[in-house]
Amino acid sequence: MKRAGILTFHRADNYGAVLQCYAMQKYLEKRGLEPLIIDYTNERILNMYNPYISLFKTYSEYKESRIRFPFFRAAKTYCNNIFFLRKYKKHQAFEKFRNSYLNFSPKYTDPNDFVKKGSCCDVIFVGSDQVWNKRMYGGKYDEMYFLNKADPHILKASYAASAGDTIPNEDEDCIRIFLKDFDYISTREEKLAEQLTGITGKECHSVLDPVFLLSSKEWKELLLSQNPYKKEKYILSYNISADTTITEYISLVDSIAEKMNLKVYEISKQKKSSKDGKLFSSIGPKEFIQLIDGAEFVFTSSFHATALSIILKKQFNVFIPKYATRIENILEIAGLKHKMIYPGGTPEYSSVDYNQVSEKISKQIQKSKEFINTVIK
Repeated sequence: MKRAGILTFHRADNYGAVLQCYAMQKYLEKRGLEPLIIDYTNERILNMYNPYISLFKTYSEYKESRIRFPFFRAAKTYCNNIFFLRKYKKHQAFEKFRNSYLNFSPKYTDPNDFVKKGSCCDVIFVGSDQVWNKRMYGGKYDEMYFLNKADPHILKASYAASAGDTIPNEDEDCIRIFLKDFDYISTREEKLAEQLTGITGKECHSVLDPVFLLSSKEWKELLLSQNPYKKEKYILSYNISADTTITEYISLVDSIAEKMNLKVYEISKQKKSSKDGKLFSSIGPKEFIQLIDGAEFVFTSSFHATALSIILKKQFNVFIPKYATRIENILEIAGLKHKMIYPGGTPEYSSVDYNQVSEKISKQIQKSKEFINTVIK
């Protein structure tokens, strides 16, 4: 049996990061491989989610990343961690999921450690997520995510890898060198795939996020027992947009809740809605899926909450406060662009015909699966 490595941001306490990793692992298992999560994460990525990180280190990270008002933001983050323990509890929930559902390699501290210990893989998939976005690492690429020191006998591929946008012009030469040994390349964004085809001279493909590799039935198998969140009728709110749009966002959530006579369940650091409901500030990935699955209606600004709403066949709206190419692309493929609400817009209540949606999106899902099947054949 071939062993397939997955190199991504699996240690990030982010629902999309962990669930796309889980989906990739499950799909490779279905294809008869032995998947293994390469247990390496860049230190900066770890620090973003570390519940024990110091105020000074948080400030330094924010300042280096050129975030506005770095000290204020760092102090706010630090106080949230210390006084409310939200980040710690959330981290524990993510660790529980990772330890229960992901298969890990030995830990690697850097590319040299990776060479020293060996990977024991026949093929390694880099991605999904923004593994090729140098801003994630403070402005310098992490060579581990280009497998530059990996055994030359290992088949090297990327699946839905992202650079956040396109590669800066000044970085094209180094990216050409970094990717020269890759056997197969696929990216999350179509523009990036086109750019990398030009840079590398290799055929690069755009594919769907790994969450689409699993069917609704396969995602529901993760829930195992009866969904505890199906006892009440509620709208699920999960907002990741900027604070400047929160007032309008919550107003839309409350108006839908009132019209549909629903309680408001919020995945957030603190309760924002004025309506009756519940707050979930420290849940893990499994509970995230359960809450989407149990909802009568989902209102979100998150790509992965949108994607899972489509997969689980939910009624939903997506709030788009600014440029959101990923969400717009997947809704265009699914024929659901009318479900997007821009600032100043109103809720959209029409029922989704999921037979039509499945017909439209199935071609892209098949194309994405065929890319993986070609790599592992």
